[in-house]
Amino acid sequence: MKVLKRWYSFIKIAVVVAIVFVGMTAQSFATHAMGADITYKCLGGNTWEFTYSFYYDCSSSYPMPQTIPISYYSTSCNFDTMTFNVTLDATLSNIEVTPICPSLQSTCTDPNSIYPGVKQFIYKGDITLNQHCTDWIFAYAMNARNGNINTINGSGNEKLTVFAMLNNTIAPGNNSSVFSSLPVPYICLGQNYCYNNGAMDPDGDSLVYSLMVPLTGSSGAPFSSTVTYSSISYNANNPVSSSPAATFDATNGTFCMTPSAMDVGVMAILVQEYRHGVLIGEVERDIQINIINCNNNGNPTMTGFNGGPNYTDTICPQTPVTLQIFSGDPNANVIDTMWWDAGIPGATFTVAGSPHPTGTFTWTPPANA
Repeated sequence: MKVLKRWYSFIKIAVVVAIVFVGMTAQSFATHAMGADITYKCLGGNTWEFTYSFYYDCSSSYPMPQTIPISYYSTSCNFDTMTFNVTLDATLSNIEVTPICPSLQSTCTDPNSIYPGVKQFIYKGDITLNQHCTDWIFAYAMNARNGNINTINGSGNEKLTVFAMLNNTIAPGNNSSVFSSLPVPYICLGQNYCYNNGAMDPDGDSLVYSLMVPLTGSSGAPFSSTVTYSSISYNANNPVSSSPAATFDATNGTFCMTPSAMDVGVMAILVQEYRHGVLIGEVERDIQINIINCNNNGNPTMTGFNGGPNYTDTICPQTPVTLQIFSGDPNANVIDTMWWDAGIPGATFTVAGSPHPTGTFTWTPPANA
């Protein structure tokens, strides 16, 4: 018998309400970096494809380059810092990912809009590693962070640095964990909000989550520079003002807060990948958090499985399971949407009903689940 705990963290279903911002003005900054991460996929042999995902403030006029150099090195192998290029993927880039209703326009399409816009840019490139090392580090520092950030000092002059780590001594064909949720949370002042990056591991390795101080400065070895918070009330565990204090679940990476100030903050999450108890990979993600005034009366809600309060269930391999989750909303005349991150191979999730949909999860676990 297989016991799967905290199914909610595996399914990672989200109910989203269209948020209307009030009391905001559009600002123009040359600084543009709002978030980023580096992930990798083994192509066979000693070759990996690396993906650098970047999230861009549309109020900036900074032109995105066609290629960027990823730095890599290994301390254990005495391998000095080298670089390889990753190239802009035109199909997946210059796409707006602002979390607003389709009927509204952000600064991506209207410079005078009160809705700050975000675009996604994706870079890809391959590298062959002929040495087997326990601590390959891959990093890139993008210049510069968004000038709207008020929780760190000199935000518009700080680089946004992210990294990934690979141990290819015992896991030569390892794939990193990947993220299914966009790092562009727009959170309502005074309303509880929980954010999950939707990290998944293609190889089924165990994931452990932690918060860290966001990185800045050079991407070469060693890169240990971190941002400096503008007040003692801000730190890695409290990237924005929250009352009650923010909480973080290291087992599934969920970060919950109730914003108490109109902050624009940054946070970094580290996802470590273990196989048979040995650390074989890491990915770090840098995220800008935007606190806004909203005209809605609260967030949408979800039940536990089959309408109950529980998000756990016990099932057996090769036994079909069907679970339903119901949504609700305290706001009248609001249409909610629901989806999942496809985090369980072979499972399906269908959504039906409006304005408060019902999600139905179905899965037959394989014998080795």
